Amino acid sequence: MIKLTEKEVIEIKNILQVFSPTRKYHHWSNNVLTEKPVTSVEPRLTINPKTYKTSQAFAFAVCMGHNISYQDFIGPKKHQDIINARIDFCYLCYEFVTKNKSSIARSLNRKHNYVITNLLKRNTSPVYKRIKSICCHAS
Repeated sequence: MIKLTEKEVIEIKNILQVFSPTRKYHHWSNNVLTEKPVTSVEPRLTINPKTYKTSQAFAFAVCMGHNISYQDFIGPKKHQDIINARIDFCYLCYEFVTKNKSSIARSLNRKHNYVITNLLKRNTSPVYKRIKSICCHAS
């Protein structure tokens, strides 16, 4: 396992921003291109500096645990198995990566109220405990 300093993490984030394409925000009347780009294929890197756990690692673990593709996970589909995977991801990231709901939402290509709803009103799936024990070595 490689441990990065805070300065190295910032440099990696800056490098990733150089390669990112444009993002469209949905407004009431039209779509406007912004300078801070995000698409469904751009990786979002949120790292806990104490444990070095990333939101990207949890996203792939949840996808494998629920047997879905990463594109479906961050895409617009609303099938129940995909929704359960997103709920589990929100709980894992909130507990082990960051308490910032906006950061978790950006990893899912969603808005922060999606994460708030998942954390307050929805329960985890039966697969959640298994994913948590594998990723976090917790019982």
